[in-house]
Amino acid sequence: MKGAIVLSDYITTVSPSYAKEIQTPEYAYGLNEVICNYKDKLIGVLNGIDIDFYNPEQDLNIYINFSSEKLDKRIENKIQLQKDLAFPINPNIPLLAIVSRLVDHKGMDLIIESMNKLLKNDIQLVVLGKGDKNYEEQFIKYEQRYPHKVRVLIIFDVNLAKKIYASTDLFLMPSKSEPCGLSQMIACRYGAIPIVRKTGGLGDSIKDYNSNTGNGFV
Repeated sequence: MKGAIVLSDYITTVSPSYAKEIQTPEYAYGLNEVICNYKDKLIGVLNGIDIDFYNPEQDLNIYINFSSEKLDKRIENKIQLQKDLAFPINPNIPLLAIVSRLVDHKGMDLIIESMNKLLKNDIQLVVLGKGDKNYEEQFIKYEQRYPHKVRVLIIFDVNLAKKIYASTDLFLMPSKSEPCGLSQMIACRYGAIPIVRKTGGLGDSIKDYNSNTGNGFV
């Protein structure tokens, strides 16, 4: 790796912020000094998603197609997902989602620490993913304790993920490190509001909402 850094014409990363992060000991795995020495040829280019593959207007894997001009159709996806997950059917209840590997660096410990406080509210949470057994088991315990509020699916299925993206109100992604991340972009594409931790590409692609701008919460 060191040889490639030294001899290459350019060094690219998948986001501008990650290009800065790998110049620090925390992210560079011992290569930060080398990277800093060659930072003049280092550039971060933010990843993107395939907007044809992730297209709520044409996606056959979601319940009902919709667009930004026909956003009222989106609520039908939420209602159908609530039915499929055996949740109480109420479009006014905030529906939250996690679509992720259930591992530490994805911030799952932060979610677990917040679950009791979170579930005091009138919300619904769907978790889709696989990972560390410890996190899988903890999420399942919350599902057993709050069957009308939590649904845990220990699988990964792209088509089911699309249904969730197209139905959820808020998308949780509190990663501790994320060179770029695509899930937050997919969530935006399907009309879900991302709540992310400011690291790597999450801070580059998601900007705090205010009355004039923004596409999520950081």
